[in-house]
Amino acid sequence: MFSLRSFKRTAKRFYLHSRREALILVYHRVTELDVDPWKLAVAPRHFAEHLEVLRRHYRVSELRRIADGLAYGRLPRQSVVITFDDGYEDNLHCVKPLLEKHDVPATFFIATGLMKNEREAWWDELEKMLLHPGVLPQALRLSLKGEVREWNLGEGALYTEEEHEH
Repeated sequence: MFSLRSFKRTAKRFYLHSRREALILVYHRVTELDVDPWKLAVAPRHFAEHLEVLRRHYRVSELRRIADGLAYGRLPRQSVVITFDDGYEDNLHCVKPLLEKHDVPATFFIATGLMKNEREAWWDELEKMLLHPGVLPQALRLSLKGEVREWNLGEGALYTEEEHEH
C-alpha cells in the first residue's frame, strides 16, 4: 500500500519539478483487502491522508478544468487531478464520503460493461480462483496465440484456509 511517507515524497518531487503541468493520480479502490495481487487498493486511512496533503499543498481540480487549462495555456501551478478507474462499489461507499469531507473533486471512469454482467472483472475472477482457499482443477491450461501451456497441480490443487493465512 502507498504509505503517507512515500506519498509525501512523490508529492514533493512533483512540486519541485512542476511548471505548467498537471499530475493525474489514478486510483482504483479504497478499501482494506486481504489479498491484493494487483496492488489496486489504498487503505481508507491512507487515502484520507493523501487528500489532506493534496488539499494543503496543491490545487486539486476537476479533469475538465485541467484539460481546458492545458488547451488555453492557463494551467495553474501544482495542478492535481484525482481519477478512479473501473467503478468498484467502494468508490461510492468509501471514496465519495471522503472526497466530500475534504471538499476534493475526482473523476470516475466506470466499466459500464460489467454493470449488467453477473461476472466480475477478469482480474478479480482470477484472484478469487487462484489466491483464495478452495480446490483448483488438477491441471491448468492456458492458450495464447495458438500455443497451449499446461501445469499439472497434483496435490497443489487443494489450497486450504490454513495455507491462505500464512
